[in-house]
Amino acid sequence: MAGPFSFAITLSITGCVSTSPGIPNIYLLKLQAQNGTNVLPADFQIRLGYFGMCIGETKALICSGSSSISIINSTSTNSTNSSNSTSTASTDLTPTTLLDTAQALQGRIILPFLVVAAGWFFFALPWLVLTQRGKVPARHAQLFKHTAVRSLWLSVAIALVSAIATAQTAGALQYLTKSPAFSSISIEAGVTLQVLQWFLVIFSALFAYAVMVVLDEDSGPADGAGGKAGGE
Repeated sequence: MAGPFSFAITLSITGCVSTSPGIPNIYLLKLQAQNGTNVLPADFQIRLGYFGMCIGETKALICSGSSSISIINSTSTNSTNSSNSTSTASTDLTPTTLLDTAQALQGRIILPFLVVAAGWFFFALPWLVLTQRGKVPARHAQLFKHTAVRSLWLSVAIALVSAIATAQTAGALQYLTKSPAFSSISIEAGVTLQVLQWFLVIFSALFAYAVMVVLDEDSGPADGAGGKAGGE
């Protein structure tokens, strides 16, 4: 049952790190000039994932991890400047300005709580597997069960916080940039990544509940037998 969670979390974390089919469409925020400028075409944009960025025009996006975004910036800036070499307006929004804003949002505003949630989920799995396979001494069985269940519910809680925080932050930024005071940059929230995050919340909650029920059922007969033996 951990397969769907692993698949969804992989997609969520790797959004915008490559140009593989579908990956550039998994983003938290999309930044672009409101109506285009003398320096930037109207279709020029930056898409932000948790650990990656896509930069360029819609049909020619260059995507990479955030650590190598300087290469992307250099390539895109040269391409844009060469196609707009007649422009001399220094006050226009430039690729560098847009990239600086994107990096500030990714590094200071958007925190990867989803990775922490995934960490607790996968941390619980070995405890769960050992318990289910009977590889745990009887005196430690309850400890393993409690550790697995609590880790899973902690993962659910962090995933929920991440989904709510992402939705609220993206929504607030999108609303803010539509006001006249922020007329140069348009920010749009990504839908696919938010859907994936809510899927992770729902699936992990169902998984944690199912594990809790199964472990309670497994421990019931043993506890009853122990109580009966003690009474005798």
